[in-house]
Amino acid sequence: MVAGESAHALTPLLAGVVSRPSVGDDGLTWTVDAGGAQAVLLDAVTAWSELRRSRPGRLRPCANDECALFLLDRSKAGNGRWCSMATCGNKLKARRHHQRARAEKMCGRVSDRGSDVRCQGERPPTPQEMISRCSICSP
Repeated sequence: MVAGESAHALTPLLAGVVSRPSVGDDGLTWTVDAGGAQAVLLDAVTAWSELRRSRPGRLRPCANDECALFLLDRSKAGNGRWCSMATCGNKLKARRHHQRARAEKMCGRVSDRGSDVRCQGERPPTPQEMISRCSICSP
């Protein structure tokens, strides 16, 4: 499943899967008849469904727009953002750092705090926005 798509997109792929009840000494059990690729897909959908039920809000797409993976957030605070800090997290943090450094270089000044010039905003500002809101250059 790809981030942003509805789970209903999987319905046609599960056509023909049959669940049959059987009664034994242990009580009622259900057996699912699926073979080959459908069995693998069924296992994946079942695991996905169980995670969404048992850990609501913890299964979500990676915050990197270029990534199609999902993450299972195991953090205590529930604020995980990336499928992998080593790949997506590091890439995005490095990108923001280079944007700030480039904006400071374009500004032509260095702050007392080194390269840690941060501008306020809900999203990371573009280098041009950072120059116009730079706390060093602005009066």
